[in-house]
Amino acid sequence: MLGRIEYKPTPAKFLTVERHFGRRSVERLLGIRDHSDVLPSDSIPIIRRQLDQSAEVIAARWGAIMRDAPAPAANSSVANLFAAEPAIEAAPGHPVWGTAMANARCLIPATGWYRCLPRIDEATGEPVVDPETRAVAKRRFALRNPRQQMVSFAGVYRTRSIGGNTQLSATILMRAAPPELAWLHEYVPCVLPESLWSSWLNPTLVEPDAISQILDRAQHEFDVSETAWCR
Repeated sequence: MLGRIEYKPTPAKFLTVERHFGRRSVERLLGIRDHSDVLPSDSIPIIRRQLDQSAEVIAARWGAIMRDAPAPAANSSVANLFAAEPAIEAAPGHPVWGTAMANARCLIPATGWYRCLPRIDEATGEPVVDPETRAVAKRRFALRNPRQQMVSFAGVYRTRSIGGNTQLSATILMRAAPPELAWLHEYVPCVLPESLWSSWLNPTLVEPDAISQILDRAQHEFDVSETAWCR
């Protein structure tokens, strides 16, 4: 699972989106609630192509709704309906996301994401435990794009009917972390530069090899900084 997302949009941060998709797309993105700590099952913006080839910005629930998941009770959490992001090597054969890779690709814009690691006592080499909560204390690391002030995750989406309501969900594709980031996690999200956006959203591109070639060119350089806290 991809930790947490930072979504703090401003017109300046989304200049690339305006250049590629137009001002209306940016205005729609700015209208979606900003949040520095977006969690799985929260609402996230996605950009997808419509039948007339125009770009559509729409909110979706972050996470994969599994085909055989039961509809949630009215008073229950729906978090269990959302699966972890698939690694790109597993997604084509996934029962839900394999079809989406060919027919329902999207971009998921954000301003960064977070990963947490246990805080280790330098003297003992053991994890530090918070004396009040008895939970393992953690260090939080922010990852951002060194080339511009936003990231565009390669994503796929799916529509499902739950309790008579239509629900749109989207997930972020993951790839093996480059060596310089392997200490933080074995996977990183697929972040696509602007030069790949049109190809990724091209609805006529359905061949798995061609899709994989796009993901193979995903960005792998990111700025990492430690933040003050991690829940």
